[in-house]
Amino acid sequence: MIHYSLTAISLVLLVWRIVVHRSLVRQIWRCLTRRHQKQPRRSAVSDAPTQQPPCPLCQAAEGQPSEPLSPPPVIEQKKGRPREVDTSDRYCPNEECRYHGWVGRGNIRANGHPNGGRWRQLECVVCGKTFLETTGTIFYRKRVSPETIWRALKALAEGLGIRATARVFDSDPNTIEGWLREAAEHMEAVSRYLIHDLHLTQVQVDELWALLGRQDVDSQSQQKQKGKRWVWVGTDPVSKLMWPLWLATAV
Repeated sequence: MIHYSLTAISLVLLVWRIVVHRSLVRQIWRCLTRRHQKQPRRSAVSDAPTQQPPCPLCQAAEGQPSEPLSPPPVIEQKKGRPREVDTSDRYCPNEECRYHGWVGRGNIRANGHPNGGRWRQLECVVCGKTFLETTGTIFYRKRVSPETIWRALKALAEGLGIRATARVFDSDPNTIEGWLREAAEHMEAVSRYLIHDLHLTQVQVDELWALLGRQDVDSQSQQKQKGKRWVWVGTDPVSKLMWPLWLATAV
């Protein structure tokens, strides 16, 4: 009888150890799997907008033509000595200033010659911006006299080469080329601003043939064609203005 009791107790203890051991093993396994399991990373830009949100005011403004800006009020000088330098044809170059681009509004005054230089310094009384009177011209930051630049450009216009002009005015060819490039850019800007919306009654067309580059006597005919250039130009006989211009290598 005692033997059966001991056997039953040992079986109960064995079952209890198995159950406890399995639960312990299961908890250990869960901890290990949780540590090695990778958590999905949340993207930092997932919630960011991918495009600009619609703006009803902007959409309504795009369909309507922009109204012309009204000129700012004229500033009248009430204190101090009357201005002796005429600055009515100057404007403030500061794009953030309200008077930017407007001339004859009384906001520009002369401010002397900095460091005893050739050009006068101007000042906008609204934003306090100071600038030289040559700002926006081909004479800006040039150490040579404007007469020298004008004469060099006239020589180039008369057909004198860049190197020959540099020798005449004792300058570097790169300097002469820079003057020519800046003058061409200013001329194009002025032409676009002044010459537009013109109604012509007649246009005269003319052509010009020129040979550019070196042409050797013993060279082949194909090499000779490389230096030939044709220029077609249209002019208005009334205003003497030059209109369309084409450059091509063949007729």
